[in-house]
Amino acid sequence: MLAALLTFKSVFRDAMTENFTRMAKKYEISTISSMANKETQDLDEFQTRFGCCGVRGPDDWEAWRPDITKLSYPRSCCTRTISTLDAIYSCPTPFEQGCLDSFSNSVLTRLLMMTILSILLDLALAYIGLSLANYYELETSLPRNQGSMSNRPSQVYQNQI
Repeated sequence: MLAALLTFKSVFRDAMTENFTRMAKKYEISTISSMANKETQDLDEFQTRFGCCGVRGPDDWEAWRPDITKLSYPRSCCTRTISTLDAIYSCPTPFEQGCLDSFSNSVLTRLLMMTILSILLDLALAYIGLSLANYYELETSLPRNQGSMSNRPSQVYQNQI
């Protein structure tokens, strides 16, 4: 099981790196995002949603796109941007975490939450099952005329008369 998970993680990491690299080469750094190509929109959405930059960090962009300097990362990499008059922007503080770690942490957090909820649901169902079994055992162990709760008050009343 552990070997399968490690293999999946390795395959996932390689696929994510390959896809990010392919999309980064088509990234349009100075385009208005609503008019940008699909790769630009997808990378911007992913990096913004997960608060990340590149696969392993902002330095990935320098390897993918040598025309991108440290101060002109994609807007989606930036915790804040500074616009200038010529529509070129500065990115003094890019997200330090890469998207691979950010996405993996998000998935692991969700899996942990689902696991905890599943365990709690299992415990609740086990408690209900045991309660029903105890109730059934109690009902079947009483004599027939005392088995039903509705018969008891009338029997007590008849015994007193």
